[in-house]
Amino acid sequence: MWSEVLMVSKQYIVTKSVYKLVVENEIVGYYSFFHESENTIELDNLFVWPDCIGKGFGQILMNDFLFRLKNTDVKKVVLDAEPKAEKFYEKFGFVKIGEIETSIKDRFLPKMELLLDEK
Repeated sequence: MWSEVLMVSKQYIVTKSVYKLVVENEIVGYYSFFHESENTIELDNLFVWPDCIGKGFGQILMNDFLFRLKNTDVKKVVLDAEPKAEKFYEKFGFVKIGEIETSIKDRFLPKMELLLDEK
């Protein structure tokens, strides 16, 4: 049902910033982001292959993402979280600022943001 929405196309990879995590020649996860505005980044995806969840790979991906934002003019990161991942993002300082309705009836995603320290 969600395959079209979750598909990462070649065009997407060309137009967004996409980084993968490879362990022993296997992709175990990836993240992608884009500039929503001059000072705001949207973390569009942070995905860990289901068999690899709970092994620290999500933390590695998030730490890499946040490291890439150091020494930039980015002041805020926004994202639409999978409901089961909300606590994961909270561990990195993200706070829920609202919800968005999905195409699936009665299913909502937490809208979250992280305000980055002033440099």
